[in-house]
Amino acid sequence: MDKTLKSRAVVVGHLTLTVPAIAAILLVPLQGLRMFGPFLFVYYLLAGIALGWQWYSVALPRWKQWLTGKGVQPEEVEYLARQTGLVWPVEAAIGPFAFHTTAAAVCGIHFGPWLLSRWYVWFLPLAGIARTPTANDYLRHF
Repeated sequence: MDKTLKSRAVVVGHLTLTVPAIAAILLVPLQGLRMFGPFLFVYYLLAGIALGWQWYSVALPRWKQWLTGKGVQPEEVEYLARQTGLVWPVEAAIGPFAFHTTAAAVCGIHFGPWLLSRWYVWFLPLAGIARTPTANDYLRHF
């Protein structure tokens, strides 16, 4: 691979992979803090990591494909990606963890009360139990 293509590939890689991923990791928590306050800051951060990881997992193969289309061998592309820091060191661990934790938090916070209300509207009447919900029911069934 010639030097100009190599330097261009590194710049394009960092502009299309690293910058959007870091922007997501920084902007999602800031937007969460602005909209909802500091109560769920850890989840905002994990949501930012999950969004950055998703972008990264889509953009990296496209960058490799672009470079392979320029006539560079796949082994050379992989070596260049690792050498220049375009491959996340824990690419197989942090992304799915952050995505799962964010999804679990969103489901627990937003769908938990809805599911509990469906319990009182659909399932208890089918069982012949007529009971009015209390404020502690959500926490008890959480």
